[in-house]
Amino acid sequence: MAILLRLTDAQACGSLVSPPYLRSANSRQLHYQRWYYLHHHLIHCVLHFAFELYVLWAALESICDGNCLPSGVTAYFSGAINVLTDTFVVLLPLRAITKMNMARSQKVRAIAVFGLGFIVLALSITRLAKTPMIFTEKDPTWALSNFAIYS
Repeated sequence: MAILLRLTDAQACGSLVSPPYLRSANSRQLHYQRWYYLHHHLIHCVLHFAFELYVLWAALESICDGNCLPSGVTAYFSGAINVLTDTFVVLLPLRAITKMNMARSQKVRAIAVFGLGFIVLALSITRLAKTPMIFTEKDPTWALSNFAIYS
């Protein structure tokens, strides 16, 4: 499980430890923000796998009653964590851009490019708001086709 957590953490946070990112984010504050994000993601992985392993253990273990968590718990938890990480990823470069030594017009352009992440954040929030649609529809596959637009 430790290997699986390391692989998941490395895949999801690969951009935070890649050489181009490290060269552009060498200030002390970005160093702390990067490690905060890595620890936040590690906690997310541990909690996510705890939910998943509890369901697996309840399904396979003949000793227990087989009480599984409702399927909505994982969907809501994962959606909420996605919104939090999207927010952090959108806000992370904005402070660094404002402190860069470049013309104001270039800063505005760079902030506008990174500001496109707010569209992704809005879609993540919309997807989280549309999550109950999956559990109330008679045909979840058809509901997921409309739901996938927001992903």
